[in-house]
Amino acid sequence: MKFRSLQEWKEAVLKEKERLRRELAKLPYEEKVARLKRIQQVAREVAKVREQLRRQIDNRRQRSE
Repeated sequence: MKFRSLQEWKEAVLKEKERLRRELAKLPYEEKVARLKRIQQVAREVAKVREQLRRQIDNRRQRSE
């Protein structure tokens, strides 16, 4: 899935998080724990990508100055 802007990506992420929350509420406890662990893992991966993008942007700004 490609996004035209960061804002579009953020909106898609928020919608998906809300969908997952609603789905999670219906599950038994053990399944909730397993899914929450997976969600936390994905959140860590997203944070890494966000940091990499921030560094790339900073590096480009430094080169252009």
